[in-house]
Amino acid sequence: MTRTLGLSNRQTVPEESLYSGIWLRWSALSEAERVVCAGFALLPVWWVLGWSSLLLFLALGIVAWDVRRHGSVQLGRPGPAVIAAAAFGFYVLVSVMLRTPKLNVGPIFSTITTWTSFAFLLWYIESNRIRVRPRVVAWACGAAVVQMLLFWLVVHFVFHEPYFSPPRSLIGLVTDRGERYIRGAGNRNYLIPYWVGDKGFAGLVRFSFFFHGPEAFATVAGFMALLALDLKRRLWSVLLFSACVFLLLLSGTRSVWLAFPAVLAARYLLTYGRAWGAAALLGLLAVASFAVLSVPPLTDALLNASTGTVEAAGSFRADSTELRAKIYRRTLERFDEEPLFGHGVPGPNVVPGFKYDTVYGPGTHSFLLGTLLYRNGLVGTGIFVIFWASLILSFTRAGPAKPLCCLLAPLLFTLTFCVMELESVVVLPLLLVCAVLYESESIPVPGERNA
Repeated sequence: MTRTLGLSNRQTVPEESLYSGIWLRWSALSEAERVVCAGFALLPVWWVLGWSSLLLFLALGIVAWDVRRHGSVQLGRPGPAVIAAAAFGFYVLVSVMLRTPKLNVGPIFSTITTWTSFAFLLWYIESNRIRVRPRVVAWACGAAVVQMLLFWLVVHFVFHEPYFSPPRSLIGLVTDRGERYIRGAGNRNYLIPYWVGDKGFAGLVRFSFFFHGPEAFATVAGFMALLALDLKRRLWSVLLFSACVFLLLLSGTRSVWLAFPAVLAARYLLTYGRAWGAAALLGLLAVASFAVLSVPPLTDALLNASTGTVEAAGSFRADSTELRAKIYRRTLERFDEEPLFGHGVPGPNVVPGFKYDTVYGPGTHSFLLGTLLYRNGLVGTGIFVIFWASLILSFTRAGPAKPLCCLLAPLLFTLTFCVMELESVVVLPLLLVCAVLYESESIPVPGERNA
């Protein structure tokens, strides 16, 4: 029997053996699976090219592919999540443009490369019922993890994390970014595999590997760890999960550290507990995460308990905690000035003379307070909530056809929104991966309707 796995229902892939030794059999993969595999296995390539335009390049590639093969792009009626994603991107763009005195192409390009491209790709996935097997993606994740572990071993034990001047990515060269890197000013345009002098877990240097920052990398590592738990081969699952947890620790991103165990608890309850218990836990996590991750004394107390010494926790990026508390207070104070539509643009500095600690800016550390409430107000926040809820609901409707990581990954992202920005260049692609992941036994044959 053949099953639909490609870029459209006209393409079929036989359910044959996927592996030749430790390697995937390329001929056994659908076109969609090849794209996703390349996305994970070739992470260093996308890093060198520049993450900022990944979704745009993918969208343009799909348009060219469909026009060449079918004469037009194969699209159906957009779903609620697609409409809400496009509406949120448009709202953010209009909000910025109305509050910017001079025409700036930066916000336009940023919207096109993130929300517009994401909405189109999600629309295409839903219209063509694209399906990708989790074990295929897990293999590609394993290939990426091996590359990162080897990279760390060489840099840490052979070169001892030497100082370096970050070179520009290809996008950085094309956009003529400055040769001298300034921290916080366009990290996506530079190649920064680790942060010299920035210590994290057990005094180790914080690594971002093939991403633009430790927070973005930690988000991807958390997703891969959750995917590993859905694998049926236990040895493979344990090895991939353990490696991802180690890499997560190397990122030094405490917000993901604290949210990840809570998500694991939710997974256990969803797997072995009752439905009402799972619902209660998810609600409790939403409240507890905001309190624990947003209030610096609670964060420090939890770090003290997890590290075992007050000294280790107190010295662990204490400046970030103090500055974050100041930004939160000032953001909440100024929110009342424009509660409905938001301020649209960054606010004033919290510490005079320091560029990257604005009320909303690279130092905000909160997608909920900074991006949604402060910049976009209650209206923009409402649009985003509609998008987020619609997307998660579409995943839950698939039932057992969806791997559990497709529900837990959005939960992980949601918990980190309290003290992290939405890392759009990695979170949005990961949401697209969640949209295409289906167990192979549940993938419909041509002509069948989706459940």
